Order: sequence, then C-alpha cells, then structure tokens
Amino acid sequence: MGEHRAMSGRRGRLTGGLLLGAVASGTLAVASLSSAGTASATCASISGFNNGNGCESTPTSFAIGLGPNAQASAQGVSNTAIAIGADSKAFATGAGNFARASGTGAGALAEGFANSAVSNGSGATAFAVGFNNVAVANGTDAVAQAGSSRGSDLGNVAIATGSPGPNRGSIFGPDSDHPTIAVATGYFSRANAIGDGSVAIAAGGVNNRALTVGNGSNSLAGAFPTGSLSNKFAAAIGDNKNATNTVVGP
Repeated sequence: MGEHRAMSGRRGRLTGGLLLGAVASGTLAVASLSSAGTASATCASISGFNNGNGCESTPTSFAIGLGPNAQASAQGVSNTAIAIGADSKAFATGAGNFARASGTGAGALAEGFANSAVSNGSGATAFAVGFNNVAVANGTDAVAQAGSSRGSDLGNVAIATGSPGPNRGSIFGPDSDHPTIAVATGYFSRANAIGDGSVAIAAGGVNNRALTVGNGSNSLAGAFPTGSLSNKFAAAIGDNKNATNTVVGP
C-alpha cells in the first residue's frame, strides 16, 4: 500500500473519488511487487523470468524498468509495462494492456482488457481501466483517467497536456497550483484538457465530450460525480473559462 499512496498522492484526492477509485483497482498489481526484490537502476522481466530488481511479469507479458527505483509489473496475458525514470512505476494487469510511465515519479496503470496508459513528465500519472480505454498525461503532474474502478467502462479517451497552474473555477475548488486533469468515464466518452492548470471531465453515460483549451479553464460534460447522462458536449476555450453541460449529483 505504500506504493499505492505514492502513485495516487495529491492528484488522486483532487478528483472527488474518481481517480482514487481507479488507483484502488490497481492495488493488487502494486502489492504483487512486494516480492520483486529491491528496485535498482535497471530491471527486466519477460514471460515470468526476471532479474528481481523491481520488475515482474507472467507468461506472454513483459516489464522493463529504467532508472533508480523504477518499478514495472505486467500480470496476465500479453501485457506490457515500461517505467522510465527515477521512482517511475508502470502496472499492466489483465489482457492486452499497455502501460508506460516516463519521467521522475511518473505513474501508469492499465487494467482490464486492451487498455493503454501513457504518462510523460515528472509526476505525470495515467490510468486506463476497463475495456479499450486510452489515457495520456503529458506534462509535470498531469493526470489522465479513462475508465473507472467499476471495470465495465468502454472506449473512453482522456488526454491531459499541461503543467500545474492557477485555476479559480475548478469544481475541486480554487487552487493556485492546480494540475492539468482529464477524466473520461462511462462509454465512448472523450476528455481533452490542454493548458496549465486546466480540467476536462466527461463523466458517466455514453458519448460525452469535454474540451478545454486554455490555462486555468474547466469543462464538464455528463453526470458528476455519479449518475448517467449521455451525448453532452462542453467546451471551454481561452484562459480562465468555464463550460458545463451536466447534472451534478450528490
């Protein structure tokens, strides 16, 4: 659980449980590293054969870690986990998943079937959980989540590009140092946040779209944090803008 806390951190708490739920679903993958031995500068594990330095895999999967204390775990069938950078962590669990974390303290979790989670940047974190979801986080402390801990989410895409910055109107509360966050849950939803401190959330239901382009701006489409609302679109274009097309649940 120590690694679980390190991977979620402040970013998980910011999202009112959405990110915490995704990380919680990866606890088993994190726990599996307890027998992987002491992490070192480089580790590799291919089809269950490993050098015991922080990487683990099962037959047909492989895991690679590059950098001090890098850790990678690929558990299941045809999974790939790659961690690049000091203290980076990548977990792929299930079947046909791909997780790559690149950057100091970066994290990536892909769990379920045919999910892809990619993080690029110091402290960047990407979660893809369910079926055929894609999460990409680019930038310092950027967060992208596609799918949720319920495990049935399908075909969602979340892309976050930016570094921390001021955000006066976030649904998570005003913050002078807010990470860039993109969250897409439900079925075939899309969330794209571009800009420092910006947020885009397409949550619940089917085919919701949230687009944020600008620093410190926010878009929210669908039902949040619970419920179901479909075919909603919200776009916040420009700095310090807010756009909502939603029903806010309890």
